[in-house]
Amino acid sequence: MPTPTGLAGGAQLTAAVRVDGRVCGGIRWYCISTEDVERGIWLAGSTRRCGFGGAVLGLRIDGAATTEARRIVARTRVDNGPALPVQGRAGAAIENGPGPEVSAVIELGP
Repeated sequence: MPTPTGLAGGAQLTAAVRVDGRVCGGIRWYCISTEDVERGIWLAGSTRRCGFGGAVLGLRIDGAATTEARRIVARTRVDNGPALPVQGRAGAAIENGPGPEVSAVIELGP
């Protein structure tokens, strides 16, 4: 899967998530600033709760760590129960609000 290397402010990169050669979801990178990238992962229902979200997130963290990015930001809603534990296991700091929104921030280093 591609990493956010070279993304300038406002640029986006979208890639398919494949399992056994079949597309089962997607991942999107969006460059918020020179140090922050936002990412989203969407998976088909048949592949949820199988560990793929955590595996994809782990690969993305490894890839982002080789770029100039310093933080990976994910935004979701408080009712997205399955996503929150995946973020926490990846070391994300979970920030609630405003309202039903939740942000997960993974610090990549100095």
